[in-house]
Amino acid sequence: MTKNKSIVCSVCGKENDFNNKFCSECGAKLQKQPAVQPRGKNKSGKQSRLNEQSSNPKVITSTQLIGIVVFLLAASGFLLVISGQFDTPEVTTAVNQNTREQDNSFAESHGGADLKTLQQIKDLEDIVAQNPGDLESTVKLAHLLNDNGFYKKALTYYEKYLAKKPKDVDVMIDMGVCYFELENYDKAIEVMEKAVSINPEHQIGNFNLGIVNFTANNPEKAKYWWKKAIEIDPDSRIGQKAKELLENN
Repeated sequence: MTKNKSIVCSVCGKENDFNNKFCSECGAKLQKQPAVQPRGKNKSGKQSRLNEQSSNPKVITSTQLIGIVVFLLAASGFLLVISGQFDTPEVTTAVNQNTREQDNSFAESHGGADLKTLQQIKDLEDIVAQNPGDLESTVKLAHLLNDNGFYKKALTYYEKYLAKKPKDVDVMIDMGVCYFELENYDKAIEVMEKAVSINPEHQIGNFNLGIVNFTANNPEKAKYWWKKAIEIDPDSRIGQKAKELLENN
């Protein structure tokens, strides 16, 4: 007999009499399946429930989907790194040589000047304009301009400084770096060669001449200068970098 059986509406969830053809709540057509599904028994005689997850496809939530995407991006990034896709180029840039780099650290790419730095530049420009003989402020301004990518303006102040102190090798090397960044390789080589002629033991000067010549497609000249940089001090950071460049180029 079916009088004790009922059927649940698949649309609104209302429990209806089994003999109803349409839902008494929403009017949807009813499917003739009992509301309570029978439970089978296993071999031990105990009842076992149907595992809905085993019979239905697994639904991926938006959170899970985002997690999968993040994982795939991280995995692809890792593969690019280990494959060398993001390796630093063998030859990147020349090295500044001035009082701001006591540890001979390599110059990094310029990220642009912030408002504070721009104000410092303006203040120094005012000082130099009012006191042309203030060489300390002049070279400090040139270095600040150089560090923040204003190479042409930096050259102007380096020239003013060197007009008074023509044998300041460190400043000449920095001036050469400005020409290098402006891709005027011939002028960079000219200035740097003049500097190392004054001080042949200037390691950064020799190293930079290697960088500039390599970039200017003069590989043999580059190796010559890197070898000289190594001879000056093979154990310094600059000497080690010169060795690395020689081995890889």
